[in-house]
Amino acid sequence: MQRPVMNPMYLEEEPAPLTRARRGVWKRLGGLFGRLWRIATFDVLFWRRRNFSVAVEDCSRFQKALRGLTYRLVILPILTLGLLFAPRLMGLALALLDRPRRRRLGGAGRLVASALLETLFSALLAPVMMLMHTRFVLSILSGAAIEWAAQKREAARTALGEALRRFGWISLVGIAATIAAAVATPILLLWLVPVVAGWCLAVPLVLLGARTDLGERLRRHGLLLIAEETDPPPVLRRLDEIEGEVPPPAGDAFVRAVLEPRRHALHLELLARHGDEAPPAVPPMLERKAVYLGPAALDKAERRAILEDSCAMRRLHLSAWVHWPAIGVRL
Repeated sequence: MQRPVMNPMYLEEEPAPLTRARRGVWKRLGGLFGRLWRIATFDVLFWRRRNFSVAVEDCSRFQKALRGLTYRLVILPILTLGLLFAPRLMGLALALLDRPRRRRLGGAGRLVASALLETLFSALLAPVMMLMHTRFVLSILSGAAIEWAAQKREAARTALGEALRRFGWISLVGIAATIAAAVATPILLLWLVPVVAGWCLAVPLVLLGARTDLGERLRRHGLLLIAEETDPPPVLRRLDEIEGEVPPPAGDAFVRAVLEPRRHALHLELLARHGDEAPPAVPPMLERKAVYLGPAALDKAERRAILEDSCAMRRLHLSAWVHWPAIGVRL
Protein backbone atom coordinates (compact mmCIF):
# COMPACT_ATOMS: atom_id res chain seq x y z
CA MET A 1 0.00 0.00 0.00
CA GLN A 2 1.38 3.39 -1.01
CA ARG A 3 2.16 5.73 1.83
CA PRO A 4 0.32 9.04 1.56
CA VAL A 5 2.33 12.22 1.28
CA MET A 6 1.91 14.21 4.49
CA ASN A 7 4.32 17.06 3.79
CA PRO A 8 2.50 19.76 1.83
CA MET A 9 5.81 21.02 0.37
CA TYR A 10 5.94 17.98 -1.91
CA LEU A 11 2.53 18.62 -3.33
CA GLU A 12 2.67 20.04 -6.88
CA GLU A 13 -0.04 21.74 -8.72
CA GLU A 14 -1.36 20.00 -11.77
CA PRO A 15 -0.26 21.68 -14.99
CA ALA A 16 -2.88 23.48 -16.93
CA PRO A 17 -4.15 21.46 -19.86
CA LEU A 18 -2.90 22.54 -23.25
CA THR A 19 -5.37 24.44 -25.31
CA ARG A 20 -6.31 23.28 -28.80
CA ALA A 21 -4.29 26.10 -30.41
CA ARG A 22 -1.13 25.15 -28.51
CA ARG A 23 -1.55 21.50 -29.43
CA GLY A 24 -1.91 22.48 -33.05
CA VAL A 25 1.26 24.57 -32.99
CA TRP A 26 3.34 21.81 -31.38
CA LYS A 27 1.89 19.27 -33.77
CA ARG A 28 2.83 21.37 -36.78
CA LEU A 29 6.34 21.96 -35.46
CA GLY A 30 6.78 18.25 -34.85
CA GLY A 31 5.62 17.43 -38.36
CA LEU A 32 7.94 20.07 -39.81
CA PHE A 33 10.98 18.71 -37.96
CA GLY A 34 10.00 15.20 -38.97
CA ARG A 35 9.92 16.13 -42.65
CA LEU A 36 13.25 17.94 -42.37
CA TRP A 37 14.80 14.88 -40.75
CA ARG A 38 13.47 12.62 -43.51
CA ILE A 39 14.99 14.92 -46.12
CA ALA A 40 18.30 15.09 -44.24
CA THR A 41 18.50 11.29 -43.97
CA PHE A 42 17.18 10.81 -47.52
CA ASP A 43 14.31 8.77 -46.10
CA VAL A 44 11.70 10.72 -48.06
CA LEU A 45 11.81 8.30 -51.00
CA PHE A 46 11.66 5.11 -48.92
CA TRP A 47 9.50 5.89 -45.89
CA ARG A 48 6.46 4.28 -47.46
CA ARG A 49 8.32 1.06 -48.28
CA ARG A 50 8.75 -0.40 -44.81
CA ASN A 51 9.70 -3.80 -46.23
CA PHE A 52 12.75 -2.37 -48.03
CA SER A 53 15.73 -4.66 -47.49
CA VAL A 54 18.03 -1.89 -46.23
CA ALA A 55 15.49 -0.09 -44.04
CA VAL A 56 15.71 -0.85 -40.33
CA GLU A 57 12.88 0.30 -38.10
CA ASP A 58 14.70 0.37 -34.79
CA CYS A 59 17.95 1.94 -35.96
CA SER A 60 19.48 4.99 -34.33
CA ARG A 61 19.60 8.47 -35.80
CA PHE A 62 23.25 8.06 -36.68
CA GLN A 63 22.46 4.87 -38.60
CA LYS A 64 19.65 6.65 -40.40
CA ALA A 65 21.98 9.48 -41.39
CA LEU A 66 24.57 6.97 -42.58
CA ARG A 67 21.90 5.14 -44.55
CA GLY A 68 20.80 8.43 -46.11
CA LEU A 69 24.38 9.20 -47.10
CA THR A 70 24.58 5.77 -48.75
CA TYR A 71 21.43 6.51 -50.73
CA ARG A 72 22.93 9.81 -51.85
CA LEU A 73 26.17 8.15 -52.97
CA VAL A 74 24.18 5.67 -55.03
CA ILE A 75 21.73 8.09 -56.61
CA LEU A 76 24.13 11.02 -57.19
CA PRO A 77 26.16 9.27 -59.95
CA ILE A 78 22.92 8.16 -61.60
CA LEU A 79 21.57 11.72 -61.63
CA THR A 80 24.91 13.09 -62.86
CA LEU A 81 25.12 10.59 -65.70
CA GLY A 82 21.52 11.36 -66.58
CA LEU A 83 22.22 15.09 -66.81
CA LEU A 84 25.31 14.45 -68.94
CA PHE A 85 24.02 11.84 -71.35
CA ALA A 86 20.29 12.56 -71.58
CA PRO A 87 20.75 15.55 -73.97
CA ARG A 88 23.14 13.51 -76.12
CA LEU A 89 20.75 10.58 -76.31
CA MET A 90 17.81 12.84 -77.14
CA GLY A 91 19.79 14.60 -79.86
CA LEU A 92 20.93 11.27 -81.30
CA ALA A 93 17.37 9.95 -81.28
CA LEU A 94 16.12 13.12 -82.98
CA ALA A 95 18.74 12.78 -85.72
CA LEU A 96 18.01 9.07 -86.23
CA LEU A 97 14.27 9.67 -86.56
CA ASP A 98 14.73 12.45 -89.13
CA ARG A 99 15.57 10.71 -92.42
CA PRO A 100 16.98 13.74 -94.37
CA ARG A 101 19.13 14.80 -91.42
CA ARG A 102 20.27 11.22 -90.86
CA ARG A 103 21.44 11.01 -94.47
CA ARG A 104 23.30 14.33 -94.28
CA LEU A 105 25.11 13.10 -91.16
CA GLY A 106 26.40 9.96 -92.84
CA GLY A 107 23.69 7.40 -92.07
CA ALA A 108 22.49 5.63 -88.95
CA GLY A 109 25.56 3.45 -88.40
CA ARG A 110 28.11 6.22 -88.88
CA LEU A 111 26.01 8.58 -86.77
CA VAL A 112 25.96 6.16 -83.82
CA ALA A 113 29.69 5.50 -84.20
CA SER A 114 30.37 9.25 -84.29
CA ALA A 115 28.29 9.76 -81.15
CA LEU A 116 30.22 7.04 -79.29
CA LEU A 117 33.57 8.43 -80.45
CA GLU A 118 32.65 11.99 -79.47
CA THR A 119 31.35 10.85 -76.08
CA LEU A 120 34.56 8.96 -75.33
CA PHE A 121 36.76 11.89 -76.34
CA SER A 122 34.63 14.38 -74.38
CA ALA A 123 34.68 12.17 -71.27
CA LEU A 124 38.49 12.03 -71.38
CA LEU A 125 38.82 15.74 -72.12
CA ALA A 126 36.40 16.97 -69.41
CA PRO A 127 38.79 16.36 -66.43
CA VAL A 128 41.56 18.16 -68.33
CA MET A 129 39.31 21.18 -68.90
CA MET A 130 38.32 21.08 -65.22
CA LEU A 131 41.95 21.53 -64.14
CA MET A 132 42.55 24.20 -66.76
CA HIS A 133 39.51 26.17 -65.58
CA THR A 134 40.61 25.78 -61.96
CA ARG A 135 44.06 27.09 -62.79
CA PHE A 136 42.54 30.00 -64.70
CA VAL A 137 40.28 31.00 -61.80
CA LEU A 138 43.11 30.69 -59.25
CA SER A 139 45.37 32.83 -61.42
CA ILE A 140 42.71 35.55 -61.52
CA LEU A 141 42.22 35.40 -57.74
CA SER A 142 45.97 35.67 -57.20
CA GLY A 143 46.09 38.87 -59.27
CA ALA A 144 47.99 37.49 -62.26
CA ALA A 145 47.65 39.33 -65.57
CA ILE A 146 45.45 37.57 -68.11
CA GLU A 147 46.17 38.13 -71.80
CA TRP A 148 43.23 37.65 -74.15
CA ALA A 149 45.07 36.69 -77.30
CA ALA A 150 43.35 36.16 -80.62
CA GLN A 151 42.06 32.67 -81.26
CA LYS A 152 43.76 30.44 -83.80
CA ARG A 153 41.34 29.98 -86.67
CA GLU A 154 43.64 27.72 -88.67
CA ALA A 155 44.39 24.16 -87.70
CA ALA A 156 48.01 23.39 -86.97
CA ARG A 157 49.74 20.37 -85.50
CA THR A 158 50.94 20.88 -81.93
CA ALA A 159 54.57 20.07 -81.23
CA LEU A 160 55.38 17.51 -78.57
CA GLY A 161 57.52 19.96 -76.60
CA GLU A 162 54.75 22.57 -76.44
CA ALA A 163 52.19 19.94 -75.41
CA LEU A 164 54.48 18.73 -72.61
CA ARG A 165 55.13 22.29 -71.46
CA ARG A 166 51.45 23.23 -71.30
CA PHE A 167 49.79 19.95 -70.28
CA GLY A 168 52.56 17.87 -68.76
CA TRP A 169 51.67 18.97 -65.23
CA ILE A 170 48.15 17.60 -65.72
CA SER A 171 49.57 14.18 -66.60
CA LEU A 172 51.77 14.32 -63.49
CA VAL A 173 48.72 15.12 -61.36
CA GLY A 174 46.89 12.16 -62.89
CA ILE A 175 49.78 9.75 -62.27
CA ALA A 176 50.14 10.95 -58.68
CA ALA A 177 46.39 10.65 -58.04
CA THR A 178 46.35 7.14 -59.53
CA ILE A 179 49.24 5.96 -57.33
CA ALA A 180 47.74 7.55 -54.20
CA ALA A 181 44.31 6.01 -54.81
CA ALA A 182 45.80 2.58 -55.57
CA VAL A 183 47.86 2.60 -52.37
CA ALA A 184 45.23 4.08 -50.05
CA THR A 185 41.94 2.53 -51.24
CA PRO A 186 42.16 0.37 -54.37
CA ILE A 187 38.37 0.15 -54.62
CA LEU A 188 38.22 3.96 -54.91
CA LEU A 189 40.47 3.81 -57.97
CA LEU A 190 37.69 2.13 -59.94
CA TRP A 191 35.43 5.13 -59.31
CA LEU A 192 38.22 7.55 -60.24
CA VAL A 193 39.16 5.88 -63.53
CA PRO A 194 37.04 8.28 -65.70
CA VAL A 195 38.84 11.23 -64.08
CA VAL A 196 42.44 10.04 -63.75
CA ALA A 197 42.41 8.46 -67.23
CA GLY A 198 41.82 11.86 -68.83
CA TRP A 199 44.55 13.43 -66.66
CA CYS A 200 47.12 10.76 -67.48
CA LEU A 201 46.33 10.96 -71.20
CA ALA A 202 46.27 14.77 -71.37
CA VAL A 203 49.32 15.09 -73.64
CA PRO A 204 48.24 12.34 -76.12
CA LEU A 205 44.74 13.84 -76.25
CA VAL A 206 46.16 17.24 -77.17
CA LEU A 207 48.39 15.75 -79.86
CA LEU A 208 45.54 13.72 -81.34
CA GLY A 209 43.10 16.62 -81.25
CA ALA A 210 45.52 18.89 -83.14
CA ARG A 211 46.15 16.47 -86.03
CA THR A 212 44.44 17.65 -89.20
CA ASP A 213 45.27 14.44 -91.08
CA LEU A 214 43.33 12.42 -88.51
CA GLY A 215 40.33 14.71 -88.92
CA GLU A 216 40.47 14.38 -92.71
CA ARG A 217 40.67 10.60 -92.39
CA LEU A 218 37.60 10.53 -90.15
CA ARG A 219 35.80 12.78 -92.59
CA ARG A 220 36.56 10.46 -95.51
CA HIS A 221 35.06 7.58 -93.53
CA GLY A 222 31.93 9.61 -92.78
CA LEU A 223 32.59 10.06 -89.05
CA LEU A 224 32.06 13.21 -86.97
CA LEU A 225 30.32 14.97 -89.84
CA ILE A 226 28.03 17.99 -89.67
CA ALA A 227 25.20 18.67 -92.09
CA GLU A 228 27.02 21.64 -93.68
CA GLU A 229 29.88 19.38 -94.81
CA THR A 230 27.74 16.98 -96.84
CA ASP A 231 25.11 19.51 -97.95
CA PRO A 232 26.51 23.06 -97.63
CA PRO A 233 23.98 25.91 -97.67
CA PRO A 234 23.99 28.47 -100.53
CA VAL A 235 25.84 31.09 -98.49
CA LEU A 236 28.80 28.74 -97.92
CA ARG A 237 28.85 27.76 -101.58
CA ARG A 238 28.96 31.42 -102.57
CA LEU A 239 31.76 32.02 -100.07
CA ASP A 240 33.80 29.20 -101.62
CA GLU A 241 33.26 30.75 -105.07
CA ILE A 242 34.41 34.19 -103.88
CA GLU A 243 37.47 32.77 -102.14
CA GLY A 244 38.35 30.93 -105.34
CA GLU A 245 38.13 34.12 -107.41
CA VAL A 246 40.19 36.38 -105.09
CA PRO A 247 43.88 35.39 -104.94
CA PRO A 248 45.26 35.06 -101.41
CA PRO A 249 47.71 37.73 -100.26
CA ALA A 250 51.30 36.72 -100.81
CA GLY A 251 54.14 37.21 -98.38
CA ASP A 252 54.36 38.25 -94.76
CA ALA A 253 51.95 40.97 -93.59
CA PHE A 254 54.58 42.38 -91.23
CA VAL A 255 57.13 42.62 -94.04
CA ARG A 256 54.63 44.35 -96.31
CA ALA A 257 53.71 46.86 -93.56
CA VAL A 258 57.39 47.71 -93.12
CA LEU A 259 58.61 47.76 -96.73
CA GLU A 260 55.66 48.76 -98.93
CA PRO A 261 55.45 52.59 -98.96
CA ARG A 262 51.68 52.82 -99.37
CA ARG A 263 50.90 50.16 -96.76
CA HIS A 264 53.48 51.67 -94.42
CA ALA A 265 51.94 55.15 -94.77
CA LEU A 266 48.44 53.73 -94.19
CA HIS A 267 49.62 51.96 -91.05
CA LEU A 268 51.17 55.16 -89.67
CA GLU A 269 47.98 57.08 -90.44
CA LEU A 270 45.90 54.52 -88.54
CA LEU A 271 48.26 54.74 -85.59
CA ALA A 272 47.93 58.52 -85.57
CA ARG A 273 44.14 58.38 -85.64
CA HIS A 274 43.57 55.65 -83.05
CA GLY A 275 46.63 56.14 -80.85
CA ASP A 276 44.82 57.46 -77.75
CA GLU A 277 47.51 56.13 -75.41
CA ALA A 278 51.14 56.12 -76.43
CA PRO A 279 52.60 52.60 -76.19
CA PRO A 280 55.95 52.07 -74.50
CA ALA A 281 58.95 52.80 -76.69
CA VAL A 282 60.57 49.87 -78.43
CA PRO A 283 63.94 48.99 -76.83
CA PRO A 284 66.97 49.74 -79.04
CA MET A 285 68.09 46.12 -78.84
CA LEU A 286 64.79 45.01 -80.32
CA GLU A 287 65.20 47.48 -83.22
CA ARG A 288 68.70 46.17 -83.92
CA LYS A 289 67.40 42.60 -83.81
CA ALA A 290 64.70 43.46 -86.34
CA VAL A 291 67.14 45.28 -88.63
CA TYR A 292 70.07 42.84 -88.66
CA LEU A 293 68.37 39.47 -88.06
CA GLY A 294 65.19 40.11 -90.06
CA PRO A 295 61.53 39.46 -89.38
CA ALA A 296 62.04 35.70 -89.01
CA ALA A 297 63.84 36.28 -85.70
CA LEU A 298 60.92 38.20 -84.16
CA ASP A 299 58.17 36.50 -82.23
CA LYS A 300 54.54 37.61 -82.10
CA ALA A 301 54.95 39.93 -79.09
CA GLU A 302 58.02 41.65 -80.59
CA ARG A 303 56.29 42.25 -83.90
CA ARG A 304 53.27 43.70 -82.12
CA ALA A 305 55.47 46.05 -80.08
CA ILE A 306 57.13 47.39 -83.25
CA LEU A 307 53.84 47.75 -85.11
CA GLU A 308 52.35 49.82 -82.28
CA ASP A 309 55.27 52.29 -82.16
CA SER A 310 55.09 54.78 -85.02
CA CYS A 311 58.63 56.11 -84.44
CA ALA A 312 60.09 52.60 -84.51
CA MET A 313 58.14 51.85 -87.70
CA ARG A 314 59.58 54.94 -89.43
CA ARG A 315 63.14 54.03 -88.47
CA LEU A 316 62.65 50.39 -89.41
CA HIS A 317 61.17 51.36 -92.78
CA LEU A 318 64.39 53.14 -93.74
CA SER A 319 66.77 50.58 -92.26
CA ALA A 320 64.94 47.54 -93.64
CA TRP A 321 65.34 48.71 -97.23
CA VAL A 322 69.10 48.76 -96.63
CA HIS A 323 69.67 45.58 -94.64
CA TRP A 324 66.80 43.16 -95.35
CA PRO A 325 67.57 42.49 -99.04
CA ALA A 326 71.05 41.37 -97.98
CA ILE A 327 69.58 38.62 -95.79
CA GLY A 328 67.07 37.52 -98.42
CA VAL A 329 63.94 39.38 -97.27
CA ARG A 330 62.07 40.90 -100.17
CA LEU A 331 58.52 41.75 -101.12
